[in-house]
Amino acid sequence: MIYKVFLADEANKQLLTYKKSGAKKDILKIYEFLEELRIHPTSGTGKVEQLKSNYKGYWSRRVNKQYRILYTIDEERFIVEVASVRSHYGEK
Repeated sequence: MIYKVFLADEANKQLLTYKKSGAKKDILKIYEFLEELRIHPTSGTGKVEQLKSNYKGYWSRRVNKQYRILYTIDEERFIVEVASVRSHYGEK
């Protein structure tokens, strides 16, 4: 089944900011991840991880050592919502 992928407003803002940084390789990787999420949101590239504790119900994929995509999956409606595209460790 093909999932619909939506970006939350905050994730969309973060992605636009990230685009302005000029990190073309990472931006291409993010778009590849978004395409993968349509087909198999729980597996694939980017060290897919189901999160725990405060982030229970969320999944993540690594863009690089610092940045991650954080998302949820609605299996009943086949929807993936990307909550954020930002630094895992906070901005420095």
